[in-house]
Formats: sequence, C-alpha cells, structure tokens
Amino acid sequence: MSAPQNTIAIVYDYDQTLSPSYMQDEVVFPAFGIDGAKFWARCRELVRDHGYDNELAYMKVLLDTLGMDRPKNSELKKLGAKLNFYKGLPEMFEQFRNGLLSAEHHAHGVTVEHYIISSGLKVLLDGSRLQPYVRAIFGCEFDEDDAGRIMFPRRVISHTQKTQFLFRINKGLLDMSQDVNDHMESDIRPIPFSNMIYVGDGPTDVPCFTVMKKNGGQAIAVYNPDDPQRAGFRKSLPALNPRRPRQTHRAVRLLSKPAPAAVARANGRGNCRPHCRATQVGCRNRHRPRAETLIDRPLNTQKARSRNTLSLFGVFGGSPR
Repeated sequence: MSAPQNTIAIVYDYDQTLSPSYMQDEVVFPAFGIDGAKFWARCRELVRDHGYDNELAYMKVLLDTLGMDRPKNSELKKLGAKLNFYKGLPEMFEQFRNGLLSAEHHAHGVTVEHYIISSGLKVLLDGSRLQPYVRAIFGCEFDEDDAGRIMFPRRVISHTQKTQFLFRINKGLLDMSQDVNDHMESDIRPIPFSNMIYVGDGPTDVPCFTVMKKNGGQAIAVYNPDDPQRAGFRKSLPALNPRRPRQTHRAVRLLSKPAPAAVARANGRGNCRPHCRATQVGCRNRHRPRAETLIDRPLNTQKARSRNTLSLFGVFGGSPR
C-alpha cells in the first residue's frame, strides 16, 4: 500500500548555511580558552600528514586539547544556547510554521518538516534555539566515560556521509538503530526526493547536492552576503547544474523578513534575460521549469500532492540574487 507522500522536507547544512560562523569557533573555543588558529592548524596537519578525515581530526584535536578538562555532553549542550545565526533566524521557522501553508494545503494533509545535517557537533545544535523547529538533527557525537565526560567519537558525519541521512529522511528511518540500507519501494517512502529541498553553502555539500539532483530533488546554494569572495559557494555551483558548470547560477539569501504566506513560482528561466524571468515568457534558451510547487498547483488529486515540491526561491520569501 502506497504512502500519502504529502510531506515536504527542507534539509539544511549548518555552518555557513544557517550561521555565518563555525560553531566550534563561536562557543566551544571561548568556553575552554582554546586558540582557534592553533587548533585548526593541528587539524590540517593530521589531515595532510596522517590521512585523517577532517571530522575525525577536529574531534581528536578537541579531546587532546581538553585533556583532563573534558566536559560532559550536557555541558556542551548548554553552550549551544549561545549559538548565533544569520539575521532572520530562527524567526523564519516561526513564520514558516504559522503562514507558509494555506487552509487548502492543510485540508489535503500537506505538511513541511525541517532537518539539519551537520558535520559539526550535534549536542550544540540540540541546545540551540533552532532545535524546537526541526524534526531531527544529525551531527557528530561523542560518547561518554563512566564519569560522564566525552571520551571518544560515537558518530562521525563527513560531507560524503551526509548523503546517508538524506536517505534516512526519504525512508523515514530517523532512528539510528534502523538500517538505512534496507530495501524500500519508492511508493511507500514517506518523503520522496521530489518533495525534498537541500540547502547548503559550499564544497562540503556537493555530495548532497548531487544526490538531490540525481533523484529529482532540489538543491539550493546560499552564501553570506557580507563575504565578497564567496569562494565555497562558487565551488559548489557545478554540482547544482553539472551540464552547465560555467554558468552563474542563482542563489538565495536568508532574509530577515521572509514573506510568510507568499510562495512564488520557480520560473526556471536559468540565465534568461531579466525580462524573461519577470514576464515568465519563453525565450530562445528554452529552459525547463526548475520546480513545480505545491503552492501553485491545484491540490485536488493525490498525484498533485505526491509529485510537486515547494518553490525553490519563494520558500525563503525573497527573489534570487
């Protein structure tokens, strides 16, 4: 028996996507008097000279640096309350909760869920102001010793391992004891990839961008408007459209005042001239639409509910930059 498949999942990276800074620099290093420059230099050394994965390197260096002063996970969770985000967060999630869907969407059982997949520390995000708004948070975790202090990595999520959690969301297997590799027919997966949007900022998100694009989902690269270089964002562009790696793709900035009820059409005009995008008329480029949206299309059939996804750009209440 097929599942309704009327849930939209918006999945976010964290560092440089929801926050302009790295969580370790922002709350962990100040709390324990750690020199950030020396810390990251040691991480790079482990990666370069000893073949460590980046995430294992920073977790090892953190344990080595703290030594006998290793905290408990509960203490790290309290530090998460100090995390800061881009302007407009977490208010954006509140507006999504209260004004994104119309009465018609609710009548047809359409819902929107938010997820975070991060290579940072899950416990910090669990203690942050974002936690009440998300269905699940996936991140690196430390196990604890008999005294309750962090002692060894329990879970490590690299940028390639992030893709596993896209499939967990797709299959509804959010409990880590469930085997994500178990076969599941596409028509009984709670959230098909066509109903998923992944939001990231740079090269570490490229594997997720690729999985989304290959499976009919949507990928959005965001950038810090105060960073003139946007180097990471530029590196991620080919993954958003591998057929046109040299083009300048559109991105989204998380705005401070997203329009709560307005979700615009993703007109999919790619690099058409401005007047084409404004009028939504065809042009010689003959671009295919980039998304059909649950907001724009009638919801009077099961087919419409299962096939369509939210608009790429209107979801954030602003026009693409």
